[in-house]
Amino acid sequence: MNLREYIHQERETARHLPVLGWWFTDGVLQYAEHDWDRLLEQFPTLQEPDACLGDRYNVMLTWRKDEHYLEYEIIEDHSKPVEFFYRNTNTNEVAGWDIEQCLNEQLPKDLVEKMMLFTQE
Repeated sequence: MNLREYIHQERETARHLPVLGWWFTDGVLQYAEHDWDRLLEQFPTLQEPDACLGDRYNVMLTWRKDEHYLEYEIIEDHSKPVEFFYRNTNTNEVAGWDIEQCLNEQLPKDLVEKMMLFTQE
């Protein structure tokens, strides 16, 4: 299942199970789909990430390639910073970015370099 299918599946779950106090909101899934589209605009050959739902207000996208690991936390409240985190498991290099509405502004150069590690050649 690709990311878009996963998001749609979870959106359907969120719509059909509100009486059970389902633990995430449809809004954060809408942001996840929007942000995935924006990432693909900037990085057309970006590999499909793994995705998981956090608490009711966030979705985590993660990429792994060899020693490289990158995660992007999508937060429903876009007035708060979103977070990117990078780690190289061989060198233990780490980097993090808190970015205000990150996909509506230019990404920092060092983050772009890390994102490029996860594009298909």
